[in-house]
Amino acid sequence: VTPYDGWTNGAEVPSNAVVVGNKLPSISGVTLSPSVGAPCDTYLCAPDSVVDPDEEESVLSYRWELNDEALADTGSELVAPSVEPGDSLQCFIQAWDGALDSEGSPIKGAEVASNLATVINTQPTLKGALVEPPEPGPGDELTCTPFGFEDPECDPTPVYSYQWYVSSDPIEGAQEATLDSSAYAVGTEL
Repeated sequence: VTPYDGWTNGAEVPSNAVVVGNKLPSISGVTLSPSVGAPCDTYLCAPDSVVDPDEEESVLSYRWELNDEALADTGSELVAPSVEPGDSLQCFIQAWDGALDSEGSPIKGAEVASNLATVINTQPTLKGALVEPPEPGPGDELTCTPFGFEDPECDPTPVYSYQWYVSSDPIEGAQEATLDSSAYAVGTEL
C-alpha cells in the first residue's frame, strides 16, 4: 500500500499475506422417509438442502443406524432391511467438496442426522373360515379353510393357527386344519 497526501507519495508498505481457503459445504437438515414404515419398505435418506459457500459441487456420504448400531449400508436408500417391528432407523449425511488435508484425507462438512423412522407391523386380517363338508355325517373328516387373508405390508405368505370348538368350548388338542368328527354325536355343533 502506498500512502499519498495530495502532494507526494509515501513509502510503499506490504500487507500481510492471506491464503484463500476452502469453506466447507453444509447440510440444512436430513429427512428419512417413511417416518413410520413396514419391515419390507424402502427407506430414503435425503438432504433438505446442501450449500457450499464456494459454489463447488458436493459429494454426499451416507451412514445408517438400526437401534443405534451402525449398518454396513452407505447409500441413500435402505432396501428391505433386516428389521423387526419396534426397531428404529436413522441416517446421517456428510457433504464433501473435494477438499483434502495435508495427508490427503477428505475434509468433510459436519455430519447431519435425520429424524428417526419407526418400524411397525399392522395385524393381518382374515375375511372368514369355511368348514367343509357343510352337512357332515358321523365320522366325516372336517376341514377348516381360511379365506380373504390381507396384510397391508410386505405381502407375506399366510400362516394360520387353528382351534376347534364344541359349541363355544375349545376342544383340547384340536389345533389342526382338519378334525375327525367320529367322536361327536349327531346334532353336535362344531
